[in-house]
Amino acid sequence: MKSLIQFSLIAIIICCLHCKVYGQTEFPLKPLINYTNGLTESSDDLLEIGLSIDLEKKDSTAQDKGYLKFGARIPHKKDDKNLASIDKSTDNMNIFFASEFLLKNIPISDNNNTIFWGIEPSIEFGRKKYEYYSDSIKSDADESWKNSYAVELKSRYFISKRESGAWQWGLYGRIRYSISNKAADEIHLLQTNSNIVDNLIVTEPRTKKTLSPAIGANVYPGTDLPFSFSPIFYYYWLSEDNESGFEREKFRTEQWLYFYPLSEKNTGLRIGFGLFQDIYTYGKQDDENTFGAMINVKMETNILKSIF
Repeated sequence: MKSLIQFSLIAIIICCLHCKVYGQTEFPLKPLINYTNGLTESSDDLLEIGLSIDLEKKDSTAQDKGYLKFGARIPHKKDDKNLASIDKSTDNMNIFFASEFLLKNIPISDNNNTIFWGIEPSIEFGRKKYEYYSDSIKSDADESWKNSYAVELKSRYFISKRESGAWQWGLYGRIRYSISNKAADEIHLLQTNSNIVDNLIVTEPRTKKTLSPAIGANVYPGTDLPFSFSPIFYYYWLSEDNESGFEREKFRTEQWLYFYPLSEKNTGLRIGFGLFQDIYTYGKQDDENTFGAMINVKMETNILKSIF
């Protein structure tokens, strides 16, 4: 009876949480294009598509190689919260370029360890035209072209002893700075000569600046069960009033449990179940602190791949 009550309470808590689902996959393009993978990612309001090109030919002993990656991030649904990809939300379509540089890659060494260390810089750019009606006349639209930018630097470090039952763990870091734009909210205006209510945007698009460092880990405890656990911590400095400083700060933590189902085809499937907490630590408190759950499905991956 006690177990039933505990299970019911857990089920109620999960149902009350904000729940977001997103997925990622990579797929080889050979024999059409050798050493090249297609990649796609989809979340609540963002679709990412692109190509990843290996900089070196893979061999049977290498854990990973450097790569060149490029593609586009496309908004497909408006959702201000965008809890699954919180720092990439934008009204713009952005193109991105990235490349990973290997600082250390030792698949097999004298001390029987696997060690990997790499850094990945990336840049993004987008441009979009916005329309608004500053004089509240629907037939007289103002136009404003806005650019969006982002620069990001990721790093991952992985180490494992090459023996049965050994722990495997990776440390991951990331810092991102972005300037994005979003259309202002519509307001309801009553046209006095016709008594018709129009929904109009009367102000210029909002420009949002975000600075976000993050750190996380992914740990496999060496058990027979193919799973790992991953805590991730973000901090955000946010500005939406076009001032030089940041008027809000937010702390975000995520706790993931990843499962790697085994299959004969070895597709590198990873299923993640995570909880997150968004806590505002400074500035305007218009937004309430948020708690929720996320589900992530990724193909062509392993514990070495980045958790961001």
